[in-house]
Amino acid sequence: LFASGDRVSDAAYVDVQQQSALKSNPIGSDTDWREIGISIQPSSAAVSYSDDRALQPLGATVLQSVDLVSLGDSAAFVALSASVRFGATQGTPLAGLFVDWDVGESETVAWDDELGASVMAPVDSPGPYMALTTAPRAPTTHAPVPLGTPQNGFYTASANGVLARLEGFTDAEKGRLLALGGASASDGSASDWAQMVGVGPLQTGDTVVFVLAAGGTRDALRVALDSARAFVEQNRLPATAGRAAGRLEVLPPYPNPFDPLAGVGVSFPFLFERGSESVNARLEIYTIDGWLVHSESRALAPDQPLQPFSWSGVLESGEAAASGVYGFVLRVGNEAKTGKFVLLK
Repeated sequence: LFASGDRVSDAAYVDVQQQSALKSNPIGSDTDWREIGISIQPSSAAVSYSDDRALQPLGATVLQSVDLVSLGDSAAFVALSASVRFGATQGTPLAGLFVDWDVGESETVAWDDELGASVMAPVDSPGPYMALTTAPRAPTTHAPVPLGTPQNGFYTASANGVLARLEGFTDAEKGRLLALGGASASDGSASDWAQMVGVGPLQTGDTVVFVLAAGGTRDALRVALDSARAFVEQNRLPATAGRAAGRLEVLPPYPNPFDPLAGVGVSFPFLFERGSESVNARLEIYTIDGWLVHSESRALAPDQPLQPFSWSGVLESGEAAASGVYGFVLRVGNEAKTGKFVLLK
């Protein structure tokens, strides 16, 4: 997926059990992308394409290569390298990869700090373990995506677990997940889960490398991920990998306005291109008169998804903050951005 603002171009399929799903393309088109050229070798492939089939094209052209590497009988990885050039865009350019594994009857999905990847493990078998991440830089976001349940409004399942109706995985929802990410792990609300990772902000011509790794055991998965990162560094190193950390971008608070009495806090999503070292991030929230009402800090490790800051609207005294306009300052490293939002009870 490539996105800018609320516009997303992707290749998700459109028809499942004769129901419109995952795309809003015209009937007969299962992807926003049109192939320009392709070359296939035994263990690699290269393809170029444009998004001129999309309902709202980004004017994007992509050069993509795929390498498949087997590490014996118990581990393997795929390195998917994509270099994108955008046309005129409004918003922050992002790239993402959405994967539905379907290895077993049920599965769990969670970000693993130790492995530095989003890991899928089948519930009904001892393996294989699958992982999704980016290399060499960490994903901006990570989102476990539930399938087969009404959660997030994607799917509706019948009582016997058979998919009965698909409500659509809209471009707006894809863009939101790319920018905001999702929960840290799957839960018991669904047995079928997909994964999405995203990276950004992008500049035109940037290269992003997604890694899909497989291992018969967790140790084998670790070998596959380590080998994939070494392979990418030696053979598919993005031109942007040597850039210093920086380029903070703050996205609009969500929801805005927000009601602290409704039990839903306000999120402050942001994007920051990280280097190889941890950086500090801090959120400060002020009244319109300049009084500080909330602050929090965290360290951003180079190998973890970015999680938005959030505020419940509750003051340190335990009382709900008053309705009104508030300002915020988000600082990451040596950069800072400001914005406003509305609290409305």
